[in-house]
Amino acid sequence: MLGLSLRGYQKIERNEGLPGSDALLKFRVLDINPGWVLTGEGEMRLNGSDCARSAPSSTKVTLQQSATSTLDAKLLGGLSNLCAAEHKKHGINLAGPALTIATIEIYNNIASRVVDMNDKAAVEAMIPVAIKELGERLEEAKDEPGTGKRLA
Repeated sequence: MLGLSLRGYQKIERNEGLPGSDALLKFRVLDINPGWVLTGEGEMRLNGSDCARSAPSSTKVTLQQSATSTLDAKLLGGLSNLCAAEHKKHGINLAGPALTIATIEIYNNIASRVVDMNDKAAVEAMIPVAIKELGERLEEAKDEPGTGKRLA
């Protein structure tokens, strides 16, 4: 139903991998908070039912958002597409957990500059800025071999 193999799901459960943006969108359809899947914080269910449980404490990705908000799945999916395209422009094919992490980093970049992530106009205004900065970091990483593109 989520488009994940059993092995992929087990890796997520063991904190050895992250679901991709497509899987996160499907979690949302199933009324599971994608932010909870990524961070273990907040309610597990989007409707706020009391069946929430904590994710394992070794979750490595931190997503900036208030405890009362949920992720905008369309925004996250769009950021994932833009992130993949920007990496591709720089000769990097990014997919799977690496794409998810890079997408979250872009989201966090935007969240650190926007007062309210529910303010769609402010968020949309920051997206080109965040993507441009990603491109600049990727270009710098390309110009400095050995520094690792993952830092971008």
